[in-house]
Amino acid sequence: MAEKFFTAITARPRLVLLTALLLLIPCAFGYLNTAVSYDLFSYLPDGLESVEGEKLIGDNFGNTSSVFLAVEGKTAAETAELAKRIEKTDGVKTVIWIDDIFNVTVPVEMLPSFVRELFYSDDGDTTLMLLILDGEVSGRTRATVGAVRNILPEGCYLSGTSVILADTKKLVNHQLPLYVAAAAAVAFVILLLTTRSWIVTPMLLITLGLGVAYNMGTNIMFGRISYITQSIAVVLQLAVTMDYSVFLVDRFEEEKRTAVDSREAVVKASCATVKSISGSVLTTVFGFLALCFMKLSLGMDIGLVMIKGTLFGALSVVVVLPSLLLLCDGLTEKLRHRSLIPGFSRPVGFVLRHRNIFAALFITLLIPGAMLHNKAEKYYNLVATLPKDMESVKALNKVKDEFDMVTSHLVIMDDDIPAAKFTSLIDELEAADGVANVIAYNKFVGPAIPESMIPDRIRDICKKNGRQIMLVNSSLTAGTASMSRQLAELRDIARKYDKGAMISGEGALYEDLVRVADSDFRLTGILSVLLVFLVIAALFKSVTVPLILVTAVELSVFLNEAVPFFMNSQISFISPTVVNCIQLGATIDYAILLLLRTREERSAGAGSRDAVKKAAISTARSITGSALVFFGTTLSVYLTSDIEIIKCICAMLARGSLISAAVIILLLTPFLAVLGRPGGKEKVK
Repeated sequence: MAEKFFTAITARPRLVLLTALLLLIPCAFGYLNTAVSYDLFSYLPDGLESVEGEKLIGDNFGNTSSVFLAVEGKTAAETAELAKRIEKTDGVKTVIWIDDIFNVTVPVEMLPSFVRELFYSDDGDTTLMLLILDGEVSGRTRATVGAVRNILPEGCYLSGTSVILADTKKLVNHQLPLYVAAAAAVAFVILLLTTRSWIVTPMLLITLGLGVAYNMGTNIMFGRISYITQSIAVVLQLAVTMDYSVFLVDRFEEEKRTAVDSREAVVKASCATVKSISGSVLTTVFGFLALCFMKLSLGMDIGLVMIKGTLFGALSVVVVLPSLLLLCDGLTEKLRHRSLIPGFSRPVGFVLRHRNIFAALFITLLIPGAMLHNKAEKYYNLVATLPKDMESVKALNKVKDEFDMVTSHLVIMDDDIPAAKFTSLIDELEAADGVANVIAYNKFVGPAIPESMIPDRIRDICKKNGRQIMLVNSSLTAGTASMSRQLAELRDIARKYDKGAMISGEGALYEDLVRVADSDFRLTGILSVLLVFLVIAALFKSVTVPLILVTAVELSVFLNEAVPFFMNSQISFISPTVVNCIQLGATIDYAILLLLRTREERSAGAGSRDAVKKAAISTARSITGSALVFFGTTLSVYLTSDIEIIKCICAMLARGSLISAAVIILLLTPFLAVLGRPGGKEKVK
């Protein structure tokens, strides 16, 4: 069946290539019309208090978002004029500032203390206003943020989630072409030096580039993808599917020595490689499939895009690359050069002569690896992953320094609580550890400020449909243990007055993100191993084979994840989950290739030890070349990116590719030699 297929597609190589190029047209349309989400909180599952709180606010008060504006070095009249101009901006629902309650001509020192502390810095040089934007965190909100910024004079600092997401979008859009260009350039150089012909590298990149284009162009079927997926998908697909093309090219070179012509060599090489590719595709796909079971649907976002990318990459290799090999065969011969990857006869011979030592090392490393692989400290605050010189980050630090406000909580309660009790509630909330201030309707109504002085538009923002919202500003950082303690205290206080009280906002969303991410790590770790194990068991009709191969790659994962612990460095909360599934699914290919080639040598009559040695020597070059490309492409993104969460994922993947290759060649090879025939009785003598 496979032979008939490859015979058919190699009969008309030009038609195959033309069809592949024409398919780029609809893919370009799909790519340009795929939405990108920059809000990771939108991937939290339903049912969490923070998520339900956001929905409750949207249902009762409309879909709005709020940002803070710190104005430095302006007079009260100038600030009031600026507030009026901002309020006229399309997308701004209202601006809350001191002039909504008191005339700006009233001296600052004559204002009630709680009003002065809320709207003015300690030195009185910086004033604070709250902007309510009409709409969710979306494209419209980002446009509103841009419009507001255009009218701000010097000395103004706009901060908040909407502003940070707008800056993140701008940064990602600026850097994404750099990621792709850097990864392609590095892959080009590595392939140029590791292949045996100057023309092979362009062929491989064209083939894989087509697969990447098909994948990114069809993401429109999902409606949207996350900015993290968009940033790493191209590089990951290039790295993950590169070995398919390398394996085929290397096998083609072997078959040409005995084949009648190039077409026969291509057909034989494709037939011999397709089993290895199909097994690799299945294990990679099932590794990514584990991400789809995460409660944080960001995992499904990455998983589905990468599953699709793996399939498109494999199809491009088995359909397009054979045609390119035929069309460029003449140039391939003319432009031959020596590969910089050395022969592996000596290192393979060395590890096999000392196979008992290396096999024992293979088993011994599993214990400390399993104990230390998830011990590195993780960070969850997404703002910390952004460049410190980003405009919104600088503004956030300004607000923090001047007003001691780092994180904001939204407390949603019934509006039927008596005013006296509400006053006691506010006092208790403000007394909680780390609370900077509380903005609540009842706080501004009393002897100092009659209710008649409160504008209706402010009343509608705070009280509506029997609900009241309070904004609790905290001096603590979101995603930390101290923040979790503060939230627990705030919930206890609020529920003394209203059992149905809910807390949402940035701090609560981060708290739920921490819980969900930790749960997902355990789930995906087990699922990825189980799914890959079952796929290999079905492919090889053995239980011993998947046990050995999965153990080898899991050892690589353990060693990779233990490195940050020994380096005493922090990693992003999402990195271990993503890296675990990707490294297992992608680099299990190396082990499958080694074992398939070993079985092929045995079928040709070689004994166990000779079969392992021949297989290791012949596959080590392909494994090393593929690992170097994986390393180079992901490392290039690490060096290029200014977003720490992307840098962290790519750094771990780059390191993991080399660790996996080393474990397969140096540890799995001697272990197979000691074991003999996996699942059989034959032993090495």
